[in-house]
Amino acid sequence: MFASEDVGVKQQISPLFDLVDDHLVPSEKYELCFVDELEPFGVNVYQVIKATSSEHVVMATLTAKGVVKTSEFKFDPITANTYVLDNSVVAAEFDTVTGFLKAVAPKDHGKIDVDLHYVHYGVRAHQRLKSGNADNLSGAYLFLPDGEAKEIPKTEQDFV
Repeated sequence: MFASEDVGVKQQISPLFDLVDDHLVPSEKYELCFVDELEPFGVNVYQVIKATSSEHVVMATLTAKGVVKTSEFKFDPITANTYVLDNSVVAAEFDTVTGFLKAVAPKDHGKIDVDLHYVHYGVRAHQRLKSGNADNLSGAYLFLPDGEAKEIPKTEQDFV
């Protein structure tokens, strides 16, 4: 990929996947990512051409808990319970089961633990008041839970 001044642009090419029968299957589509700086109301023109060398291309490394079948990209399976992403400023640790952030460690500070989890509330039952009037039910404008929030177990978080 070249900018309008025939200058090569650093880029990353990543595969896109389809979910078929609960398995990730590589599609025939790819994502091209690069950084651009624009002036307000500015326009930059780029040409996407077939390269003769891979000097400016950085192929993505795929990481996943499951197996990803691809021959074009390096695959690095996640086997630990946590996964760390870091740069020169901060490190972030994630739970590999839920994907939730577990800890943050700014480079000039100690590790800060994070406790994230999904919870749910039940709705209290309809009650008759002592005055004989009907009780309000939870609805669009009223939130009347039946007690404290209950944590949803990690094994029941299929929607995550």
